[in-house]
Amino acid sequence: MKKYILLLLISACAGTQVFAYNYDMKFKRNFYDEFVANYFQSLQQGLMDGTYKDESTYEYVATLRARLNRKDLENSTWGCVSQYSEKQMAQSKDFTEKCFGNWSQKFMFEQNADTISILKRK
Repeated sequence: MKKYILLLLISACAGTQVFAYNYDMKFKRNFYDEFVANYFQSLQQGLMDGTYKDESTYEYVATLRARLNRKDLENSTWGCVSQYSEKQMAQSKDFTEKCFGNWSQKFMFEQNADTISILKRK
């Protein structure tokens, strides 16, 4: 009887386990290489909408890029990222916010709050 109950409990736990895709290290490295490149490119383009001087925008983005801790980024986000298939990543409207929102807020507005002074308005 005890074996039967234990087997039922194990089965129930396995059924509720969060599924994670088994991506290899090459995929993970490429994923974060692309993410970092696109993150800073998007940030720069967003700031170069005519509000800030180009020179200060370049300096700001370069400063943030230099301060990026890749291991912190990966450790903070991979648990979420690995729960999505590549197709889900491409199609999900909330994937980026869900997996990278907290990290981005912390990186931009807590860890690097001092860098905002680099930006100069036109």
